[in-house]
Amino acid sequence: MPRAEKLAAFFPGAVAMEAEQLMRNPTVDAIAILTPPQTHGPLLAAALGFGKHVFVEKPLTVNAQEATELVTQAAGSDRVVAVGHNLRFHRLVQRARSLVQSGKLGNLLAVTAMWTARRVEQPGWRSLPSMGGGVLLDLGVHHADLLAYLAGSPMEDITAVRTGNARDGESATMAGRFRNGALFSSLVSQRGVDEHVIHVAGDECAVEFSLQRANSWRTLSKGQLGLRAQVAEVRQYVGQLPDVLSTIRTGGDWAQSYVDQWRAFASVVGGGETAICSLKEAATAVNLCSMAAESCSIAL
Repeated sequence: MPRAEKLAAFFPGAVAMEAEQLMRNPTVDAIAILTPPQTHGPLLAAALGFGKHVFVEKPLTVNAQEATELVTQAAGSDRVVAVGHNLRFHRLVQRARSLVQSGKLGNLLAVTAMWTARRVEQPGWRSLPSMGGGVLLDLGVHHADLLAYLAGSPMEDITAVRTGNARDGESATMAGRFRNGALFSSLVSQRGVDEHVIHVAGDECAVEFSLQRANSWRTLSKGQLGLRAQVAEVRQYVGQLPDVLSTIRTGGDWAQSYVDQWRAFASVVGGGETAICSLKEAATAVNLCSMAAESCSIAL
């Protein structure tokens, strides 16, 4: 309990041994649900029942039916509900989304992503899809939200292929089409090196970047081939050195994305208009992963 005691010293009344005790506290305006995914639904419903604003970690829940039910339950509430899809707030994601929205990439053709991670010891529930674990709900749900956020269009016609098993580590691909006609593909794996790469392709220009490297941004333009392409890449690399120094001070873009999502939630609770990942959007990501899981053919 040392961390809880330290927090309580700064925020009296914000720490309790039982969730309901915290929810009944009239001095608490907002509740953060950072528990295993299978507990999110009951806790979210209870917090809204007590009139609290709620931040809930991703995945919103463990299956499509419960996700849809939560959206319905929350529809009559005037409370703010934000879901922790922190990668929306990543500096390079925001930069890429702005380019898509501005039309500078031309007509959007495709958004592709690859996220591989080393297998490490995790809490037991992370190996069980029924409890919110497994590669699709743990990693894939990020892409189900993030790629649609980048494209500015919902996903449709999703299919998936999966290898391995949840206990020893899985790999999966998801692919389909956005409603705006562009294509998407996602590879997520618990069996690789630590890397997370995004490529956004338009018919005039493309960008690619890594969510884990501050100097990874690359703009790819027509006519940039051979030596010309290499010179352009060196210039872009050198030009990002100030970004590297800045992220060193903040702990990195990934860590900063968590800070920014919490600030956004606090801003909306306070009456601001900062964008957050809504309950409905998070439910859509869970629904897409459920569809992907249902379509999976297992390759061993």
